[in-house]
Amino acid sequence: MKKIITSLILLSIVLFVGVWIVLNIIAKQKYDDMRSELNIVSFSKVQINSGIQKLIIEARTKWTEKYSKIDGPHSNMLKGTKLKPTVSNLINIFTYKLPDYSFFSMDFNRKSIEICKIQSIVFPVSIDNLIYVSDKKKIAIIRVQKNVILLFSDEESGLQEAMYIKKK
Repeated sequence: MKKIITSLILLSIVLFVGVWIVLNIIAKQKYDDMRSELNIVSFSKVQINSGIQKLIIEARTKWTEKYSKIDGPHSNMLKGTKLKPTVSNLINIFTYKLPDYSFFSMDFNRKSIEICKIQSIVFPVSIDNLIYVSDKKKIAIIRVQKNVILLFSDEESGLQEAMYIKKK
């Protein structure tokens, strides 16, 4: 009788471990598919150079401001991830790369996927997949097209989001 009970317990453990492994392999395959898709479109961070600085000045003075808001959609996205709406946090989200799958921390995987889901919803289009950032991470710019930019800046009242368009 003891052998049967021991065998059943051992069989239950082996079955549990087997199911856990199979479910993790399936989850890892889906995670890796998502990872390869999302990591292709994430931004690379580069320092604002003199050419981009001139572009910002020209956009602010000569281009048409189509949109300008404090606490806009990107701020709401950051709040949704429990982050303070700042240029620095925005940069972290836009440059976030989905890490390797963790077999031992489903919470880690879930949090990583949550950031990527939010990222995929509010991810702006870019002609070069670059986010240009000032030295102190208080200003960031994304070139949507040659004649359209998104400009983010930290202001006293919050994260300023603006779109400038150069009329052709």
